[in-house]
Amino acid sequence: MRYKKIEGKYRSTAQPGYHRVLQPCELNMYEVSQEAPTETWIEEHLPELLAFFKLHPESKAAILVYSVATARRLYIQLKAYFEPHGITVGENTGLTHRDDRRASFEKHILVGTSTVDIGVDFRINYLIFEAYSAGSFLQRFGRLGRHSGFPVYRAHALLPRFVLERLTLKLGTFEEVERETFNAAVREAFPVEAEFKSYTQRWGVVQAAQVVAELQGQSKKDANEAFSNALSDQYDLFYGQQTQPTMLKALKKYWALHNKQPEILAELSSFRGLSPLSCGVWDTDNHLQTYDLFFLLANTEFEILSSAEFMKEVKHQELEERDYKDQLLYLKIIKYVPERQQLILGLRFVVADFATSLHNVQVLDNFIVREPSFTWRDQVNRALKT
Repeated sequence: MRYKKIEGKYRSTAQPGYHRVLQPCELNMYEVSQEAPTETWIEEHLPELLAFFKLHPESKAAILVYSVATARRLYIQLKAYFEPHGITVGENTGLTHRDDRRASFEKHILVGTSTVDIGVDFRINYLIFEAYSAGSFLQRFGRLGRHSGFPVYRAHALLPRFVLERLTLKLGTFEEVERETFNAAVREAFPVEAEFKSYTQRWGVVQAAQVVAELQGQSKKDANEAFSNALSDQYDLFYGQQTQPTMLKALKKYWALHNKQPEILAELSSFRGLSPLSCGVWDTDNHLQTYDLFFLLANTEFEILSSAEFMKEVKHQELEERDYKDQLLYLKIIKYVPERQQLILGLRFVVADFATSLHNVQVLDNFIVREPSFTWRDQVNRALKT
């Protein structure tokens, strides 16, 4: 890979030889909490956003939150509020159909989650965002001001009280502040994020062992042997020497998981984790997809469909049947609930009897849903038993 290292620093004012990469932005910061959540704040400030669009009709806005359910509820509410005024609203979350996700970038207002945060650069001049870590704050705020052509760039950051207090104390009464100074203040205001250093030694090395094991098991074993040996040596250097080579121990652990607990290995090797409780979902927008049962229990009201009913709709929409096979359940969402419901699970054994297994990764089954109480709970619990 060829690359060029560029020396130098950013400048906050126009200078010869410098190209503007960010526009000046107006930032407002507000407190949100469980008692006064993000949804409430946005609902109360909808007239302000409408007035902004009337004053600057060419504007583009984004609202970035953490919860898929929150984004869905906001999308429904904002669509009803703004579209009578000719202002379009789009949704971009893990629940959004891919066609609607692409179309969301062309709407006047985009409501999204972390699916928007990575890999897409879109033109906006108005931003509302939640931030519970320094990284997410800087990433989301950095979305604003990347493109010229707007008369004003405005952001509203919704923060926990202690972060807001720290930032206010750090920045004082500055009316203007350079990005580098501001970014440093943000990093100091938020708690230091956990690095999970032990994960690399305990589980990262097993992921590395899986790569080596798969190379050793391929048909071109002789051709791969030199490469896999060299790779093992590099892993040993990276993960550190112990009483025996690191990869030798890791390969033993890999094969133990492969033979006895493949579910853990599948979870370990997935990008963001898997769900053995994946359900086929017929959403309120008539799109079909798959999603985790726990999310659905906490955030929706639904009815259970038979596999045949669901697959009939899959064929009707000319979708790939293999994408929806072997799901735990097939559901049709009736509506998204206004507030997240408490989810309580019950185990069919006494936890104290398994004290030696605590603080270890293990596969559990035979649990039931105790809360929320809903019409289809018995049928859900029967599916969880199988």
